[in-house]
Amino acid sequence: MSWSPPTKGNKVSSLPQAAQTLLKTARKHNISFAPIKISKDMKKKLPVWNHIGTPTNAYHKIKTKCLNKTHKLTNIKDLIKIHKRLTHINNEDQHYPQKDCPCPACQKDHRIGCKDPHKCAQTANEILFKITPKFNTKTKPKKDGLTLTQRRLEKNHQAHKNRQGEILFDPTTTICSNLADSFRIFVDPEHISPTPAHRLRVPARGLNLLQDHITIFTNGSCINNRKENSQSGGSIWLRENHPKNLAFRIPGNKHSNQIANVGNEIPPGIYCPYYDSRQLVQCTTHPP
Repeated sequence: MSWSPPTKGNKVSSLPQAAQTLLKTARKHNISFAPIKISKDMKKKLPVWNHIGTPTNAYHKIKTKCLNKTHKLTNIKDLIKIHKRLTHINNEDQHYPQKDCPCPACQKDHRIGCKDPHKCAQTANEILFKITPKFNTKTKPKKDGLTLTQRRLEKNHQAHKNRQGEILFDPTTTICSNLADSFRIFVDPEHISPTPAHRLRVPARGLNLLQDHITIFTNGSCINNRKENSQSGGSIWLRENHPKNLAFRIPGNKHSNQIANVGNEIPPGIYCPYYDSRQLVQCTTHPP
């Protein structure tokens, strides 16, 4: 978390000298909470309020008042617990989307003074949904091959514990043990990415692009099919207003539905790593 703590004034002067020095040093070197990747358990320990991974409009003062004052939530784990009842609508602990829901979780919240537990659960869900991918517990990490096998991790642990044997360097960039390990100095807050880091894949052979797959949709048609004045064309569509959306006419004097559908022999939804807008499309049937 980037911050600008005061270093002068009545509030600071009341602190011990060691704390004052710590604050001044932290501000001087721009200490920030800037992990490259962070484990799911560590994400759950992050504070609910003023969460670094949420936009400024994530918190509504009136809607979040009950979560703060009545439920007294402190970290993301507490927020997930409140939200979880929304997934029990069809379970044995059935939750009903209404103010007076009789499910055990809502009844417990009623007893502590919450007037509308379902509304609080919805507010919790809204906050969780807005958390950026790096800090969102729903984000699944990509398998980049940087983490050691469980067997090697255990060997490292035993070697460290017994102070004997070799310890293999662990190249993983994920913070798993302590939130304090995520603080960095000399960090430019403007260049902290909200996306978790991962190792890029090796470029595909024969292409200067990474092996990312794009789902595209193609279609073709022919006007006056099987007649002398027939004219065929095709189209490529990725998503709304995408710069590589393309519509084109088939050149030459041979036209039919079959010619128009070159590249469309595979059903729409094919996986295509790349296409050249000067051609039809270079397709592959191998999904990622």
